Amino acid sequence: MFNRWGNWLLGRGFKTDAELEGERDRDRKRRLSEIKSSVSELSPRRVASPARPFTIECLMCGKHFRRPSPLDTSLRPHKSPLGLRCDCTTGFSAE
Repeated sequence: MFNRWGNWLLGRGFKTDAELEGERDRDRKRRLSEIKSSVSELSPRRVASPARPFTIECLMCGKHFRRPSPLDTSLRPHKSPLGLRCDCTTGFSAE
């Protein structure tokens, strides 16, 4: 009983220390859940990568490569379908 009066005189309300601790725990959990929900709202959503519908074919070996634009016909060093190095760096739209 004296514990309640002591808390009341200190401005904590007419509650025991155990009741105050329980309220603090509930407040901490509520604030933590609010922070987690706000962080999840701010974090970027995963967006599906754009489809690459255009196919470029190598002039020499005939290997196919996917590109985001049909205008980009340059090729990096690659191997032919037989496993040999292909020296061609230009392709054409195979659609």
